[in-house]
Amino acid sequence: GAVEWIDKSDFDAIADQVTITGLGTAADPFKVEDLAIVTDKLAADAVTNDKLADNAVQTENIVNGTILTEDIASGGNDQVLVTDATGAVEWIDKSDFDAIADQVTITGLGTVADPFKVEDLAIVTDKLAADAVTNDKLADNAVQTENIVNGTILTEDISSGGVDQVLVTDATGAVEWIDKSDFDAIADQVTITGLGTVADPFKVEDLAIVTDKLAADAVTNDKLADNAVQTENIVNGTILTEDIASGGNDQVLVTDATGAVEWIDKSDFDAIA
Repeated sequence: GAVEWIDKSDFDAIADQVTITGLGTAADPFKVEDLAIVTDKLAADAVTNDKLADNAVQTENIVNGTILTEDIASGGNDQVLVTDATGAVEWIDKSDFDAIADQVTITGLGTVADPFKVEDLAIVTDKLAADAVTNDKLADNAVQTENIVNGTILTEDISSGGVDQVLVTDATGAVEWIDKSDFDAIADQVTITGLGTVADPFKVEDLAIVTDKLAADAVTNDKLADNAVQTENIVNGTILTEDIASGGNDQVLVTDATGAVEWIDKSDFDAIA
């Protein structure tokens, strides 16, 4: 507490000449250098609203997820913050969002009391995107024959029955897999001979197709060789006039002096008295 005198040089100030430059004299006063006040120089909450220039805070200065509802200036009662067709942010009335359902495929008012709902059977073909119905969307046993396009079931679509199996229907019509050996064929070795293999294929023996093997009307004109039908093959009295090829107008079918059948003009029969 004692009073004493000291030299004024003891008051000479020294600046770091980086953030603060100058000698602290009237001629060269101390000054804070531009951009010298970095984050470490600022105390917590030191930058108040008054210290911020207009439009100084931009998106990169804001921590994601820190803008609370109370930070947003209200647009008025029942307003919704949106962007318009140009991307500008604006408030619009929430009534602009009132939803209207067609009341056919979707019914309801979209409220808590009367929420929107999809009506039963309302989702028709036109409502479905291509490939929208996945396997998970199909109920068990939902796909039936009328749902399958003819000729579209490929071999890879059929679940295998195992090695050397054949898909058949049994005596009740039920589909089942059976071993291909069940199809081993046996010929009578009389009318048909062979083992039914590549090396010894089945073949019909010559003269083995007798009358009993033929169905009614099985022998058509195409099956008959030229000149194959002879008198013993024709039932008496069965040749009708329409069966005989015409010889032309006013012709008569006769046999000549050698017994050959021929057509002659009926005038050859003119009587002479």
